[in-house]
Amino acid sequence: LLDAAAHAQHMAPPAPWQEGCHQSTGALYHPRVYKHRFCASYPNVATCRRGGTCAFAHTREEIRTPLLSTGEEEQRHDAMTDDFFMWRFKTLWCPIGVQHD
Repeated sequence: LLDAAAHAQHMAPPAPWQEGCHQSTGALYHPRVYKHRFCASYPNVATCRRGGTCAFAHTREEIRTPLLSTGEEEQRHDAMTDDFFMWRFKTLWCPIGVQHD
């Protein structure tokens, strides 16, 4: 059997959301929250102070929530279908954290 110190050396470090989960910062890394909104600096993500450790998405590829297609966002005529207005328009939660057009 390993003593407690030796056992601790063989254990994987806790995930950021597990470590200090009671703190708001740790909660940002919980799988249900992590990368589910865009960073406040989006789309100017070069200004993000957290960089690669940021809990928020910096690109469409990073985000972990459904988004409108680029055609729908740009309101291209071919994307403005009956299905769009019936099932997607104003029904998907907007992951951008600040007020915008």
